[in-house]
Amino acid sequence: MEASKKGVSRLSTNVLAKVFSFLPPNEIIQKRRVCKKWQSSANANFVWRQLSLDEWTFCDVSKTNNSWVEYFVRRSRVATKMNTGQGISWEITPLRGHKSPIQSMDVRENVIASGALNGEIIIWAYRYEPPASDDSEDPVCLRYASNSQDDDAIDSIKILQIGDNGRLVTCSSQGYFDIWSFSFADSEFQRLFRDDMKAYS
Repeated sequence: MEASKKGVSRLSTNVLAKVFSFLPPNEIIQKRRVCKKWQSSANANFVWRQLSLDEWTFCDVSKTNNSWVEYFVRRSRVATKMNTGQGISWEITPLRGHKSPIQSMDVRENVIASGALNGEIIIWAYRYEPPASDDSEDPVCLRYASNSQDDDAIDSIKILQIGDNGRLVTCSSQGYFDIWSFSFADSEFQRLFRDDMKAYS
């Protein structure tokens, strides 16, 4: 037993962190209490980054000073409260932006896309977790990208669906089928492909 303790104490912080990455989150949190070295290893960003991405796919750590452990703990608390029906004091921020009535909408993970009567498409990314403090003025809408179609005739967006890897598929009232590419990181929103479905009828 004594030899085993000495062997563990010789492991580097990075090796310990790698070992901890195979444990469930609650056990990693327990291991942080053993000593300073273990606390440092258990708090390694790559450990909690992987745990967060495995759990939620899309994560925004900018509000936790890029601390993945803090992000995981905060978001887990929110999820627990939601699952047990405990209320969270959030302020609702409407996602305004369209100048004409919305005709179609899709939600996927943390992305909301909507298409309007005038052919405009707007995409929002929103956060799951509440603001860092009560006096925070962070909006629910982190970024949006919009594109008004250049066609002379009004061409409302009748069908709209968010796809994988930053893709959006739309079908308009005039029968146009479009595939769009969007990126919140680069503030890009552009049409990749257009086909006239009327040609097949």
